Amino acid sequence: LRKSFGAFFVVFVGMIGTRGKEKASCGFANLLLLSLLQWVSLYLCVNSHHPTKSRSISSFARHFAFNNQRINVIQDASNDFADLKALERDIEVPFYIYHTPAMRKLYGMCQESARNILEGRWPALLPLGDRKNVDEIYWLDQLWNDSWRTSDPDKALVYVLPIYPVLLYHRSCKEGNRKKIHALADKAVKEVMETPQWERNRGLDHILVLTDFEFKYPGRMDMVFGRAFSTIARNITQG
Repeated sequence: LRKSFGAFFVVFVGMIGTRGKEKASCGFANLLLLSLLQWVSLYLCVNSHHPTKSRSISSFARHFAFNNQRINVIQDASNDFADLKALERDIEVPFYIYHTPAMRKLYGMCQESARNILEGRWPALLPLGDRKNVDEIYWLDQLWNDSWRTSDPDKALVYVLPIYPVLLYHRSCKEGNRKKIHALADKAVKEVMETPQWERNRGLDHILVLTDFEFKYPGRMDMVFGRAFSTIARNITQG
């Protein structure tokens, strides 16, 4: 599971490098596409250093699609990706988790529900069909003690917003009053936007995880967090 999140970070940082300060908010499908493109690029890069293994993309595709009897092709690919795996061990993506006063309150108001879900006890207000949409809980739970986490924002490449959009959407946190949540979210937005790390890429290197397709519909983010948060969320990378 950690490797899958590591891949998410690696692809994300690659996206930062290629898109600069462009405003964007990528869904999971976009990240998978970027990942595929990056692996193809890496494969070509590795092959460029091994002339004896080099072959055209069309030839490579024909071998895999129409000539699976050629064991040497599979062996060549295995060797190439073994090189990539060795490279992966040297990759580290330091990330910083925001803990401003308002952000801590937004995080804290959902902690009881989050801990209960991690222990197998589900909130009554969370519909059975939506239990598959709470990846935000497992994501945040493993980040706090991860070796890539840094307490120094200047050393981080990625910035995580530790909140639970899906739990808040379903009113599964101890605070269900929308106006109070909006007021707290407004304060959190002000805190984040005043930091140097926000100015660096205007939010593109910030991550918010929410895995409920309800948030694809216009007005859902606004309904849960208010207008100010909904506005900056358009700049944040959403997974």
